Amino acid sequence: MIWNRFVRALLALLVSGTLLLPARASTAITVDGFALLLDEDCNVLVPVGAYSRIDPLGTTGLFSAKRAEDGKILLLKESGAPLTELSYLSAAGWGELLLLDEGGGSYPAGADAAPLTHARYSKLLPFGKSLFAFKTSVYDDIADELYVLQSDGTETDSGVRLLYADIVQSEGLCAARNAENGLYGYLNAEGAWAIEPQFLSAGAFLGGSAVVGLPSGMGLIDAEGEWLLSPLYRDMRLSPRFVICQERDALFVYERTNEGLMMRWISEEGYAAPLGEYFAVYGEEETLLLSADGEILEELSAEVLLLPGQAGQVILYDAEGACVLDCETRTRTARFDHVSRLDAENLYLCALQASGTEPYRLGAMDKNGKMLLQAEYQSLMAQDDGLYAAKNGDGILLFRLEQGSMELLLQIEIVTAKEVSQ
Repeated sequence: MIWNRFVRALLALLVSGTLLLPARASTAITVDGFALLLDEDCNVLVPVGAYSRIDPLGTTGLFSAKRAEDGKILLLKESGAPLTELSYLSAAGWGELLLLDEGGGSYPAGADAAPLTHARYSKLLPFGKSLFAFKTSVYDDIADELYVLQSDGTETDSGVRLLYADIVQSEGLCAARNAENGLYGYLNAEGAWAIEPQFLSAGAFLGGSAVVGLPSGMGLIDAEGEWLLSPLYRDMRLSPRFVICQERDALFVYERTNEGLMMRWISEEGYAAPLGEYFAVYGEEETLLLSADGEILEELSAEVLLLPGQAGQVILYDAEGACVLDCETRTRTARFDHVSRLDAENLYLCALQASGTEPYRLGAMDKNGKMLLQAEYQSLMAQDDGLYAAKNGDGILLFRLEQGSMELLLQIEIVTAKEVSQ
């Protein structure tokens, strides 16, 4: 049978012993437009090349699988078998429920894909234990009625009308533009105004505060709508650690502490950027790397660009390429053409290019500068549960990070969607 033929042809375990994936029934892997589904013993449940992407759907135990040939989405069981014969334009998980769209609008469904309501919606936005729902187009300039759906499909008209459904949800509050006056406020999960619409602009809440705008300028408010910084700034940016403000030609950097906002830097010129627990100030003559309390750690040339790195580090770009700078030891790793954070496991993605016409080759480096995977792969992506998938030539390799080293689990040959269907 073709199923057995592909399993034998595609799967090659490359190390001895028992190699088990995390304790779950199935694991989805996607890299460079190729997807596969593995069981807990590393058996391929669907041929590589049949789908361009596979994602878990909440806690339903199902997966969405985008077909390579037409982009339509199927629902797969943990065994890799399709749940239904239907194909969808979109599918997302919301806890134990599904949010599906067959082409006539979105609707919530149970884990068996049976609709919970006959109504169809132009847009569904999960918000806590409820859904914000719209029935009209959210892309025109006509006011849209906001409905709130419960997990059983019960619909409630909130009485709120919004423009463009221009919603930013965070920390239990939802920035939205009121159709009555054209101003922004913040909704709670019940669809009521928690902070009345009064702002020209409103950003997402982060750490209990948000940047909002008035005709006088940008300011910072708390979750009650009270001012933390008056709306006097022409620009304001928020990060988990800092608030960066520009007022005319002056630059202000505040650190967010348990005692409140603490001024850490003032200058008459420059541009500041947050870097995790550090920040950079870019001036005409030099770039400064500073600690959270405003101590200058490095004085660099004005051409240097600094980006957030893993904990205690920043990524440094200059005329010679990119490297990782450890802010405590002041040491630098080897240089690459490009460096970026790979995942939450303190790894970096490193890229090298033999010449300007050659494609980049990718590898993985730990925060100490040790190469875990040499830069020889066409694609490299972190997956769930400490797994990493790399594409090289006509194959996909799956690795697991184990005690500071990359353990090769399996190598799989790629076949095309046409070959899979034959």
